[in-house]
Amino acid sequence: MQIFRKYPIAGVVLAGLCLTGAAFAMMRTTMKKAPPERPAYFIDLNTERIFVAGGDTSPVRAPSGRLPDGGDAGFRAYIYTCDQPFDARGLTLEQLRNKGGDIAYISMYTPESREAQVELRGTAFSDEDLRLYDLMKIIRAGHLIRSLDSEAWVQADSEEAYKLEMAPHDRCDGLSPTQLSPQRR
Repeated sequence: MQIFRKYPIAGVVLAGLCLTGAAFAMMRTTMKKAPPERPAYFIDLNTERIFVAGGDTSPVRAPSGRLPDGGDAGFRAYIYTCDQPFDARGLTLEQLRNKGGDIAYISMYTPESREAQVELRGTAFSDEDLRLYDLMKIIRAGHLIRSLDSEAWVQADSEEAYKLEMAPHDRCDGLSPTQLSPQRR
């Protein structure tokens, strides 16, 4: 340790680097990592073609660009089949139906709901934190679904939404429908 007596500044710098490294290591182990976004099926409303994107927060940018009103054209599509599961990636709506699949409904989140999701992901809350419950209410209220045959969006926790979610059971003649989900490539 002769070097530190001869060069006291080196000792201070080395101690500072060690403390900084230890603090950084502690921060990395205590910070929650966001789970990777799972791939999901989306439909491009301009082309009626299925594509895969990460996450669940739609609308998203679609391969064809934007809708005529300027909004994003990609909406999360809940696709089911009464037969064997298959990869719907790249299929048009007509091709999907020809393979025995269909879209039960599409979903979106309002801008307010999306902002609440961002805040929720970026903050650590305790169970007693009332802001957590406020954010969950905003997200739930802003989660909307509709069928492709309708322009009317309904709240995802409404009676109308329940009917849309249960429609595949009626179409599968008593069999349990299978929701399709893309596999990672």
